[in-house]
Amino acid sequence: MVRRALWLSAGMAVGAASSFSVMRRVRRQMARYAPERLGADLAQAARRLRDDVRAAASEGRVAMAEREAQLWAELDPKRPLRTSR
Repeated sequence: MVRRALWLSAGMAVGAASSFSVMRRVRRQMARYAPERLGADLAQAARRLRDDVRAAASEGRVAMAEREAQLWAELDPKRPLRTSR
């Protein structure tokens, strides 16, 4: 009977400890995906995307102006190069 009580109490202790551990992990995950955190992460991602799009558009405009100047130079070599309007 003593051995049974020992194993019963050992099983209860392991069960309680694992339950506590699982609940901690679940709470951390819930905090990680809480709306406040998710909103902040989405806002930061949107800002990075906006900055990347602006940089790409700026580089595209510069490349377009350079190519236009090259095409004008090929069309009329006497005409001076226009780099900006």
